[in-house]
Amino acid sequence: MSRPGRLAGRSQEHEGRVVDAALRSLSGGDGTLLVIGDPTGRMAPALAERGWKPRTWSRWCRGDQPGTPWPAEGVVDAATVRLPKARAAYLMALHAAASRVRPGGHIYVYGANDEGIRSALDPLRALFPGAHTADIRGHGRVQLAERPAELPGLVDTVDGWRRDVDLILPSGTYRWSVWPGLFAKGGLDAATATLLQVMPPPAAGDRVLDFGCGAGVISVELHAAAPDAVYTALDADALAVEATRRNAPHATVIASDGLAGVAGQRFSRIVSNPPFHQGKAEDFQVMTDLARQAPAHLLPGGALWVVVPRQVPIEGILGPVFRHVTAHHVDGRFQVVEAR
Repeated sequence: MSRPGRLAGRSQEHEGRVVDAALRSLSGGDGTLLVIGDPTGRMAPALAERGWKPRTWSRWCRGDQPGTPWPAEGVVDAATVRLPKARAAYLMALHAAASRVRPGGHIYVYGANDEGIRSALDPLRALFPGAHTADIRGHGRVQLAERPAELPGLVDTVDGWRRDVDLILPSGTYRWSVWPGLFAKGGLDAATATLLQVMPPPAAGDRVLDFGCGAGVISVELHAAAPDAVYTALDADALAVEATRRNAPHATVIASDGLAGVAGQRFSRIVSNPPFHQGKAEDFQVMTDLARQAPAHLLPGGALWVVVPRQVPIEGILGPVFRHVTAHHVDGRFQVVEAR
């Protein structure tokens, strides 16, 4: 059986290699540079040492750094973009960079070969004619573009990337707001559907935390089954928070990296379909942190309910923390587990 701690560090090692390769190919400068989507936090200080004046933007809350839906106002001389996993999120990041970089400034896109950095050049050229591969190092590369004076196809606001669709859920059809890069494209995935089928609804008056809420599917479905419970939804992605505010107006929605955003609060139930990847790399850190922190946020008799992939050693993660760990459902793909 795999050790969760070992897997939790694997994605950090991978990310460190990607950042190091990108830094070796970036020259120094003396202007302002916008760092977009750097999950390790290493890119900005490294570029500052080379003479740049870095600013950062991430839609993700990381530690004490809040995520924001769109970069802050202000023109910069250049930008770096860490290649996102989802193509639509990549396109949005390119437009976000273009909305801040001055004409004639440069945009550097970096990532690993097994993440699709080769094919990232075509969307870059579609927006910035003349974009090219600037450097190839190890298992990664850097794509480079120059920002032209005119960009007729530029979508330079976060609301320009919102889509409102009709989403069919078990409880009904909803007008649903989504943004690029949301988990399961903002809809109902098979794992969450399994969790909702297996888990009993909350009781009236229960305080429920939807951890990693995405676009708000769990909060909406549980509210449909138990409208007299009290709902809080939390996600590290600022755009997921914006989506849930629109889709689940009955819930109190919080942007937070982990449970820090609900410090001092306790719940009858914490419910989650937690992430197990950072990029392409398998990473158990979110689930490990949730297991460690959840007991302090549960009322007496409260429970943590999670759905996880079948291969995840969930008893090894929850067992050292909780007295009672029960697998209510196991199939070829998923496990639904309750911990009390």
